Amino acid sequence: MKDRKRMIYNFLILLFGIICCSGFSFLMPFRIYFILVFGIVQFFIMIKSGKIKYIKSKSLFFLLIFCIYIIISLFYSLDKVQTLKFIVVYIAITLMIINSYEEEFNFDALKIIEIFCKIVAISIILNLFIPQLFSKYLYFLIDGGASSIPRLNGEINAHIFSGIVGEKGEAAYLMVLATIIGLSKIISTKNNREIKKSEYIWLIIYLIALILPAKRMLFAIGILICVFFILFWTKSKNRFWYVLLGLIVGILGIFIALKVPALNTLINRFLSYSEDTTGNGRIYLWEKAIEMYNKKPLFGYGYGTYNTYTKYSGVILSATGEWNAYAHNIYYQMLGEIGITGVIIYTMMLLDTVLHSIKLYRFRKNMEHKDIKLLFIGISIIIMNLIYGYSGNPIYYTNQVFLFFWGISIILCLRYKYFILKRGVRKNEL
Repeated sequence: MKDRKRMIYNFLILLFGIICCSGFSFLMPFRIYFILVFGIVQFFIMIKSGKIKYIKSKSLFFLLIFCIYIIISLFYSLDKVQTLKFIVVYIAITLMIINSYEEEFNFDALKIIEIFCKIVAISIILNLFIPQLFSKYLYFLIDGGASSIPRLNGEINAHIFSGIVGEKGEAAYLMVLATIIGLSKIISTKNNREIKKSEYIWLIIYLIALILPAKRMLFAIGILICVFFILFWTKSKNRFWYVLLGLIVGILGIFIALKVPALNTLINRFLSYSEDTTGNGRIYLWEKAIEMYNKKPLFGYGYGTYNTYTKYSGVILSATGEWNAYAHNIYYQMLGEIGITGVIIYTMMLLDTVLHSIKLYRFRKNMEHKDIKLLFIGISIIIMNLIYGYSGNPIYYTNQVFLFFWGISIILCLRYKYFILKRGVRKNEL
């Protein structure tokens, strides 16, 4: 019986890793089905004892209210299929958070995500040395198969490499996550063990792989996370050396990148930012989201309906004749899709999580070393997504929204362990 439970649990962890790290690979079209199975398994785990156990939390309360809100929005949604898809996603996320108070889940999830991130990082660097690796030989591993070849060749011709995840934004997003995991390995505490050289090597690999997709915003977030790590997660006496080492590596990296055409795409994109039309294109998309909000400010058009609205309003920004890549700003898009009512509910959930994050950070010296590392990962994931939300779609790509809420679940798990369980408060039951 125990072996069966362990097998189901291991399957759940593997499924979670695939959901979070599948990117634009051949697994992408199946991701919503993986999420559905993930949610079903989580549900049966939750009720296995005959009673539903949960922890009183404002974050969980507002998440439950948000789930109910988008379920109700299904009745007036402009695109019921998309709204239903996100209902499945958020219910699965809610069940994950309810069950993740057992800290074993978060540590095992971290292990599988780290393995997948290493595979992605190696594939990106291999893509640099063998540019046609995925466009000519392994295109069947990318979403769309042979039809993805022109897009992949376009990226390669621009010296952009995304490896096995098949898309530059997905590759860069995962490499920021990998960098966060790598940095967590070298957080200094009084009882910290000697850091292995391999952990520094992997961190360098992640940073190199972060450069190759040439995504400015995500690269800037990666650097910001490194600065955040140095300022708030290292001992004062070590900060100077980390800053000095970072400057030396940065200067050498820029010098090498400028001399190697395959590496200088990111730098050139930063240097030519004033001439870049990407911002103008996104502003046009943002205006459509604001237009949605102005028409239905209270409740919006329904979660996930932005692409359908732009299609009906005549937006043509892709070869297929319609736009299908969201607004590239979650704040504007949420206003248009769920209205001010939904945004308030979502904001209350996030605000409560941020407040708990600050309390846990102040309490970190009293925490176990492994939990301090986990806290850094949770806080960094939340920061990454909130910043990236300005120009990306982290709560609209199902893998990224799962990672975002995994960061939130880490915070709630640590809150339970250090601020609730130590007071002798147990889980509530239904």
